Amino acid sequence: MRVLQNTSDKPVVGVAFDADGRTLFAGGYGGVQVWPVRGKAAPRIVEHPGAKTLYAFEPDATGKYLFLSNPRSGFRAHHLPTGHVWQFPDDEQHVISLSVRPGGTHFVVSRGGGGCNRAECWKVVADGRFEPVWRLGDGAVTTDFGPVYLSQYRQFHEAVRYSPDGRTLAVVTNRYTTPHGPHVLTLHDPDTGKQRRELGTFPITVGFQMRFTPDGARLIGWEERWAELWNVKAGKQVARLTPPGRAHFRDLAVHPSGRWFVTVGSDGKARGWGLYDYTDTTMKDLGAGKLHAVAFSPNGNLAAAGADGGKVVLWDVDP
Repeated sequence: MRVLQNTSDKPVVGVAFDADGRTLFAGGYGGVQVWPVRGKAAPRIVEHPGAKTLYAFEPDATGKYLFLSNPRSGFRAHHLPTGHVWQFPDDEQHVISLSVRPGGTHFVVSRGGGGCNRAECWKVVADGRFEPVWRLGDGAVTTDFGPVYLSQYRQFHEAVRYSPDGRTLAVVTNRYTTPHGPHVLTLHDPDTGKQRRELGTFPITVGFQMRFTPDGARLIGWEERWAELWNVKAGKQVARLTPPGRAHFRDLAVHPSGRWFVTVGSDGKARGWGLYDYTDTTMKDLGAGKLHAVAFSPNGNLAAAGADGGKVVLWDVDP
């Protein structure tokens, strides 16, 4: 086990590996530390002024862009080779969920607060610019990216996530007036944004996220106090999990093997869960205080967790 110490001693609330597993991104207050996984080189710092929460945090598959969004400084796309920072061409930078399509040329965001929230697809073009592709608002898809006004949309998109093959986009939407009502899980064509089918509902309250398994057959949605597993083809929930004691599910990552996933919580422990027997199979105390984020390297041999005090814990994963 290896512990990296960020220059900031604030909690690390987002971790991610790049596509080849050679670089680790550790995000939190004030920016992101970019660590080489091997060797002892000092980290590179990508500044991103903001608060303790990261709404969205994901590198693209090409290794060129790092996408971030938080409550204070909004959405930014950092072009890592040049240091250029790109934002949307208007003042609406509020992005609560983001997913980069495998291949690195498109990304989808849930953008805007209540009354103006919509899901949007953007394309990264050859010269580094970003072009709009489609917009989904109140269930209707358009290619018109004109200004959006308060109270224009009633629905709210809680989360977006591409499948690992990039051929399906999952969207969770609140279609109701109460923020605590059922949230509908739908699958969409990633090229057009059009809905293919409706799977069911999640009982969302706050801080919802989701991940596909590597084969795209299952989808996991979770908040701090529960996680639900869905069979995508059958269109039904197959399991519901709750964290032990007061551990909470701060973050979740699916192992590349597709056989299990890991959760981290405020008790400082990383727990492994079987994807088909739904049991808590392993537990590892990382000794770094509260844990806020977790990720696997692409080959599944390494895991990383973001902790209190600016710490990032790296450990070898048992086969």
